[in-house]
Amino acid sequence: MRKIITLAALCLFLTALLTANRWLTEKIRSVSEEAGAGEGETVLTATADGKADAGAKGSGRVVLDAGHGGADPGKVSEEGVLEKDLNLVITRRLAKELEDAGVEVILTRTGDEGPGQDQAEAGSRKLADLKARTERINEEYPDLAVSIHQNSYPDPSVRGVQVFYYSRSEAGERMAALMEKAFREGLPEETRVRDSKANEEYYLLRNTEVPAIILECGFLSCPEELSLLMDQDYQEQFCKAAARGILACMGK
Repeated sequence: MRKIITLAALCLFLTALLTANRWLTEKIRSVSEEAGAGEGETVLTATADGKADAGAKGSGRVVLDAGHGGADPGKVSEEGVLEKDLNLVITRRLAKELEDAGVEVILTRTGDEGPGQDQAEAGSRKLADLKARTERINEEYPDLAVSIHQNSYPDPSVRGVQVFYYSRSEAGERMAALMEKAFREGLPEETRVRDSKANEEYYLLRNTEVPAIILECGFLSCPEELSLLMDQDYQEQFCKAAARGILACMGK
C-alpha cells in the first residue's frame, strides 16, 4: 500500500513539473515576441557551422588582420619584398578607406610584430600567432574579419586576386562572393580575379566565431603583379574596391 501511495505522489509531482515547464516556455516566447529586435541592435542567426551571421544592423566594426609579422616574414619575392611588409601597407590603406566610410576598424597588428610570438618558443610561434589573432577577433566580435595576405607559386606566370572562405560557413561564402564581385568591377580589366575558394584547413577561418575571409591580394612570385602591388596608385584602387566589397558584406 505504501508503494502505491509513493508512486501516485511521484506521478502527481511529475505532472505538476511538466505543466510548470510548459507555462514557463510559453511565457518566455510571449516576452520575446513582445520585445522584438530594437532598432540598431545586431540581429544574429546561426549558420550551418555555428558562426554568428551578422545582419545589416550589425556592430559596424571590422577586424583587419595583416598576415605574418615579427619573426614570420611570410612569403619573400625574388626581389626581396617581404609579404609581412606589403600586407601591413595594404591593410593600413584599406583601414583608411573604411574609416572614411564610417566603419570602426580594429587591426590585429599595427607594426612589425607577430601577435603571440613573444610568449611562445621558436617551434610554436606560428600557432601562437594564429591563436592570438583569432582570439582578438573573437573578443572584438565584429561583423566580419578580413585577413590580408599575398600569394606565391613556382610558375611566375600565375597571378590573380583570390578570396578564401571557410567551407562550412554560409555567411563566409556569401561575403567572399561579394568581395569577388567588387574586385571584378573595381579593378582594371587586365587584373585577373580568381573565383572564390572554400577551405577547411586555414586555422583562422576554422576558429573565428564570426564570418571571416582571407584575401590573397596577388602573387609575389609574378614580377608583373608584384610591380602592380608595389605601385601606390594601384594600391589605392585595390583598397577602394576591397572597401566597397566589405561595405557590401556589412549591408552598407
